[in-house]
Amino acid sequence: MGNGIGEFTIGNHKYKYEELSPIDALRFGTQCVKTLGPAASSLLALAGQIQGAAKVADVVESVAPALGSIDEAKLEALLKVAYGHAYTPQNESLGNEAVFNSWFREHPHELFQAGLVALYMLAKDFFPKLPGTAKTDSRP
Repeated sequence: MGNGIGEFTIGNHKYKYEELSPIDALRFGTQCVKTLGPAASSLLALAGQIQGAAKVADVVESVAPALGSIDEAKLEALLKVAYGHAYTPQNESLGNEAVFNSWFREHPHELFQAGLVALYMLAKDFFPKLPGTAKTDSRP
């Protein structure tokens, strides 16, 4: 979006996320590569299913089986970072434990999907440019 704020939709809810600063992006990207590396070949095999940012929820649903090969503690640490940069539709930080618990008690079906989409949005530029993921992708 150019202003450091992005958004994604889960169901009827529009979440926001703040992009990482360059130094945080370096750290986070390194963690993502190390943690998600075991699943990378499975994820790359799904590249043809990725249709672009408008279909991020579908991408996450498609890659969920590949996530099974990832260390849970490491994935949880990445998700905590992702939630720490994500906001509810009311612009409340999901990094705040009280907000997190309150929001997902009301919307439990969005808990993992929102976290995985936020993780994807923060990390997608650290991985090979797959169709639909690159900012410079000119396909419709």
